[in-house]
Amino acid sequence: MSPAAVSEVVQLSIGTMLGVALSQNLGRHGLTLSDPKTRWTTLGIIFLYAATFLLIAEPLLSD
Repeated sequence: MSPAAVSEVVQLSIGTMLGVALSQNLGRHGLTLSDPKTRWTTLGIIFLYAATFLLIAEPLLSD
């Protein structure tokens, strides 16, 4: 496996673990996508998480 492929697998694995933790914490605090009252707040948090993860992880794992 090439180093680029390994870094992509590592990035995907870390992102998946953090995404699951984010999902569990949002549910614990009553924020879900299925509830119309909290839908936009939840989408905003998910978007900010994804953008932050990409900004931090991409320079660290790129060749």
